Amino acid sequence: AWSDDGVEWHRESATVGVLSGGKSPAAAKWESHVVYQPNVVISGEMVYDFYNAAGVNEYGKNAEETGFATLPLSAIPGIDHAANKSLWHRDPRSPVIASGPPGSCDTAMASDPKIFWDEEQQVWVNFYFGLGDGTHGHADILVAFSKDLVKWDKDERPLYRAGGHPDGIDAQHAHKISIIYDDKGVGYLYYTAVGPKGRGIALLTSKPLQ
Repeated sequence: AWSDDGVEWHRESATVGVLSGGKSPAAAKWESHVVYQPNVVISGEMVYDFYNAAGVNEYGKNAEETGFATLPLSAIPGIDHAANKSLWHRDPRSPVIASGPPGSCDTAMASDPKIFWDEEQQVWVNFYFGLGDGTHGHADILVAFSKDLVKWDKDERPLYRAGGHPDGIDAQHAHKISIIYDDKGVGYLYYTAVGPKGRGIALLTSKPLQ
């Protein structure tokens, strides 16, 4: 959908999705159930859509993984109305964040990618959440790094584990992040916390707040 003011939005097409899972002939086995949670990144003249997908992973298990599709910036929004089709190209190198092998923190879910550029280290950073053997039924915040938006190196250790909040508000899950920095260089990582009292928005900071 597109907007001139960020308030009133217009649907580009009611019949053509830029990406489709489920029974779509373009969907691979690992994204055969559904695709959702897009995160769009622009690098040079190319648009990258990192998305979440559910299907069957390489180990034969139902799992969620991260793929990406590309579109030249000049072709936004990427729908050919005359041909009634999407112009987005699913990259065959997907899943770029695959669910892990037995024992890892993301055997069931390597989900909800959020991509940021780290200017200081000159690297792309992918914050996602993992759920699997290594998290014991909880969703933890994980991170991966890339120089080219294609090959990602995962840190196998969670960046933040569920249950870290002293009041227990994230005892079950810590996931689905958003990050901003203020003009003093303090990073604010907001995330969805799930615990005994339900769901809420919690906050981690890169430096202690006074």
